Amino acid sequence: MTSGSKPDPLPTASHRVSLSNGTDFDVGPGQTLLQAALAAGLDWPNGCRVGLCGSCRCRVTGGKIRALTDFADVISPQDLAQGHVLACRCQLQGPISVQSDHLFDGLTPDEADIDATVTRVKRITPLVMQLDVLLDRPQPRGYSGGQYARLEIPGAVPARCFSFAGACRGDGRLRFFVRIFPGGRLGEWLTDADRVGERLRVSRPLGHFVLRDPIRPALFFAGGTGLAPVLAMLEELASRPAMEQPPVRVVFAARDQQHLFHRHFLEPVVDRWAFGTPIDFISVLSREPRPSSWKGLRGYFYDHLPTLTTGFEQADVYLCGPPGLVDAMQLYLLKQGFDKTRLSADRFLPSF
Repeated sequence: MTSGSKPDPLPTASHRVSLSNGTDFDVGPGQTLLQAALAAGLDWPNGCRVGLCGSCRCRVTGGKIRALTDFADVISPQDLAQGHVLACRCQLQGPISVQSDHLFDGLTPDEADIDATVTRVKRITPLVMQLDVLLDRPQPRGYSGGQYARLEIPGAVPARCFSFAGACRGDGRLRFFVRIFPGGRLGEWLTDADRVGERLRVSRPLGHFVLRDPIRPALFFAGGTGLAPVLAMLEELASRPAMEQPPVRVVFAARDQQHLFHRHFLEPVVDRWAFGTPIDFISVLSREPRPSSWKGLRGYFYDHLPTLTTGFEQADVYLCGPPGLVDAMQLYLLKQGFDKTRLSADRFLPSF
C-alpha cells in the first residue's frame, strides 16, 4: 500500500492477481479487487461491499494497491502492518500476490442464512420503522452488539444490511430499525402492506463494530437509525455485573422533535444501570423550528464538542450514522485531541 502527502494515482491498466493456491485473475482499470474476483467466478467472501463488515479482507503479500477508504475502522493496526486489506475497497497499482489459505473455505452450516418471520412492524418516527422478526432457529453463535445482518425478502427485496437494534437474547427474536426514503426497497416493502407473518431470510452476524473494552468509559454519537448498534451495545453493558458497568454518555442527533425516538428505547437501559454509575443522554436537533418547546441543544455535534465530551476525554468513542456526520465527527474529535485508536465508526449508507 502506498502512502504520502499526494493521493495515489488512479489505475489506468489491468493488473494480475496471483493467489497462493495457484489461481490467477486480472483486475481492470477502475475495478476493485473484489469486483474482479467475483467477475472471474471466484467465490470470494463478502458482505456489505462498501468497506464496513470486513468479510472480504485478505492479506496482500506482494505488490501495491490503492486504498479507496481508510481500513483502520475495520482492520487492526497489527493486521494492517502485515498487509491485510479490504478487497471491496482497493484497486491495483501493479501485479499483486494474495495469501488465499482459508479464503475460500465457504460457510459452515452454522453460518448459513436462516429463515425468519416478521412479527411486528411499527412506524416510530415519520422516517423510521421498527422491524421485529423471529428466526426459525436461533443463531448458533449469537452476535455481538454493534454487528449487523443482511435481510432479504425472497422475490421482493434483495439482501440489504441492517444493524441489530438490541442485544442478543439467544431466543431468535431480533429487532431492526429501517429508514424510509424514496427508492429504499425494504422501507417501501414494509409500508406497502401489512407484513406481519411474511417470510424473510437473515444472514449470519457480520461486522467488527463492537465494544472495544466493556469496562472503559464509553461515549456514543448516533444519528437516525445509527441508534441501533448503540442500543445493542448498551443492552450488553447493562447485562454485566453492576461493578463492571462503565460511565456512558449517548449523544443523539435528529432533525427535529418528531424525529426523536431514542429515549423510548434507552430509558429501560437506565433502569438496569448500576446506582451511582453515570449514564446520560443528550439530544442535538439540527432543524427544529423557532420558536418551539425545545429547550435542548440545536445545530450539530461539532457545534457543542466541549460540552458533549466533558468528562469523557479518555473514553472509547463510537460514531454511528450517515457518512458525512461520522467523517466530520472523526475530524473534529481528532482536532480536539482524542486518540485515534479509541475511535470506532460505523457509517450507515442508504440501502436502495
